[in-house]
Amino acid sequence: MASYFKAADLPDWLFDLIIVGSTGLTVLGWCYLYMKAHGRRVWMPTWIDRVRNQLYVALMNRLYADELYARAGRAIMRVVHWIDKQEQGWSR
Repeated sequence: MASYFKAADLPDWLFDLIIVGSTGLTVLGWCYLYMKAHGRRVWMPTWIDRVRNQLYVALMNRLYADELYARAGRAIMRVVHWIDKQEQGWSR
């Protein structure tokens, strides 16, 4: 069990950077939402607005991952059923 923890050990500076970065993004997100909820105008460069809208659409569609998983699942099931129906399939 100790080998798993040793393999997952990050350098201290990288761990600290991840924690500080996550905390900073969380606080900035809260500030942004607070200001928007209270009717304050938040200056945002146009490219960020464009990227934000594109990311919103992609994330609302779950990055199309569910559609890809469904297609892959159907393809795998077609192959499995085809093999099973052969003369020397899985169950024979």
